[in-house]
Amino acid sequence: MSIGGGGGGGPVGVSNSFTGIAESLEIIGTHCYAYSGQQLVDNNEADLLSFRTGNFYAVVNIQFNYPSAQADDFLYSTYLNDTKVQSYMVDHAKYYGYQNSFVRIVIPPYTEVRCTASNEGSTTERPIICSLTGRIYR
Repeated sequence: MSIGGGGGGGPVGVSNSFTGIAESLEIIGTHCYAYSGQQLVDNNEADLLSFRTGNFYAVVNIQFNYPSAQADDFLYSTYLNDTKVQSYMVDHAKYYGYQNSFVRIVIPPYTEVRCTASNEGSTTERPIICSLTGRIYR
């Protein structure tokens, strides 16, 4: 777990640039983001994003993507402090090519956040991506 942050330096924090795939919350000014990159997920619940917020609250959109032509069903879940606050299943055979998977939540200060996925259709590993973007308020 890591605390999100930029913090010093210029107006967008210390690093001032996207450094690639991360499982922590990155902060640029008043905006925040986290990208899982493509992860292979089987029938075991897998963490795609896992981080702890800092001294701010955040209003974010979370999006899960299944970039595959396969038809497995996936369960997507979001946890705050180990409590499942959002969860939904997508029947990818029925909704192939269509994704309406944005979840909008408010994350309180100093909160452990986890976004997970599991293949409910088979034991086969399939590629899954999770993106979180939003705004922080101090």
